[in-house]
Amino acid sequence: MKVIATKMGFYGGARRREGSVFDVKDGEKAEWFRPVEGRPDVEKARAEIKAKAEASAKAQGEGGAKAKAEAVDKAKAEKAKADADDLV
Repeated sequence: MKVIATKMGFYGGARRREGSVFDVKDGEKAEWFRPVEGRPDVEKARAEIKAKAEASAKAQGEGGAKAKAEAVDKAKAEKAKADADDLV
């Protein structure tokens, strides 16, 4: 049966990257792939998986960037306070 990897995984002695299409034994299941039977447009399935992955990465990146910016602002404020205390 043909399946498409929704995440990176390992099957049949090889690493399967997200979006790759490969064959598995009939009825075999895993959390990281899904059947493409009944979905003739494999490229559409790949695009859906890629879009979900990009949205997830963007959400994680925005949260990390915000935390980093806040940490930098806090460090700058502490340095400014320390500099002001040195002048007094």
